Amino acid sequence: MRSSPFPGILTGIVVSILIVACGSTPPPQENEPPPREPQQQQSAPPAPSVPSTPAPRDPNLEPPNQEALDRLNTAVSRVETSRQQALDIESPYYRPDDWQAAEEGYDAAKNEARDTTLGELNQAVTLYEWVAEAYDYTARQSLPFFYRDLENEILQARDEAIKGGILDLSPDRLGAADKFVDQAIELYEVGEPAENYYAAAESAFEALDRYRALSMGAGAFALREEIRRRGFAKYDLDNFELADQALDRGVAAYDGGDTDLAENSAEDALLRYNRVINTGWAGAVSELQNNAEAERQRALAAKANVAARKEFGAAEDLYNRALSAMRSKQFWEASEAYTQSVPLFVQSWRVAEDKRVIAETAIRNAELRVSLSEETARDAELVLQGVAE
Repeated sequence: MRSSPFPGILTGIVVSILIVACGSTPPPQENEPPPREPQQQQSAPPAPSVPSTPAPRDPNLEPPNQEALDRLNTAVSRVETSRQQALDIESPYYRPDDWQAAEEGYDAAKNEARDTTLGELNQAVTLYEWVAEAYDYTARQSLPFFYRDLENEILQARDEAIKGGILDLSPDRLGAADKFVDQAIELYEVGEPAENYYAAAESAFEALDRYRALSMGAGAFALREEIRRRGFAKYDLDNFELADQALDRGVAAYDGGDTDLAENSAEDALLRYNRVINTGWAGAVSELQNNAEAERQRALAAKANVAARKEFGAAEDLYNRALSAMRSKQFWEASEAYTQSVPLFVQSWRVAEDKRVIAETAIRNAELRVSLSEETARDAELVLQGVAE
């Protein structure tokens, strides 16, 4: 097999190329850095993102802080105080329109305070402050009318205490109550600020409470004296002793400045004394009825309803009136009627007795006269007979 001539030719060409290439390359120089290897080209890093500046936040949209909550609590407390003071002087009665406006503002403020942002809470505080001023204004406008009526009430309570005998029982306690009236007048005449008006009202109320307690206590003591005078304690001794204890407790409370307890204790004493006196009246009237009935029966036995019709009729009317009063538990009226009927029944049977005695005497005299007449007749007859003989 014949070999191809092309491999030899190709080999020669390749060798020639290598020689030429080597001969054209400059010789390496000393200390020359080695050639760098080609690096793969990298892409540039992305530019950093610049954060956007946020828009400033409205502080009114923030939740309320502690300072705002404290201001709210202060405003609410002031409103509650002003509202109660206006109520104490009866502003809804004297100034109904102003009171209604303040009440509507109060409701609006409470609704506003339910929201949660600082701005809404600040609005609620502002509204509460306006409401407090509205209540104070309403109270100031009501004061002249309130003091006018309160003065009348105080004077009436004082008069009742005096009528109950407090001047005789305890003039010093009455004088102490009068001092609160003087203090109220002094504070009222000073005028603004509003605290003076409210302090004047408190003094006036204190005087009123004291007068009422004194009036109640004086009434209880007067009833106690009536029970003792009529001897009614024996009919309900338990309640009488409990009433005494309540009255002593009321006096101690009054002197200690607790007018509410003093008045309540005096009222308790008065209630128990009333029970004693009612029981006493029932017992006493029952005894009076027995007495009246005994004299009535004696009058009937003496035929007074016939022999002394006028006296017996008057007594019988009183007796029937007493029975009717007893059925109605009007013991005082029954007592009076029974008491008045007894002497009339006595008078009626005595009149009847006197008439009976007179009648019996007349009968005896008549019988005697008849007897004498008969004896005289007999003597005359004897005389006549003797003459005839």
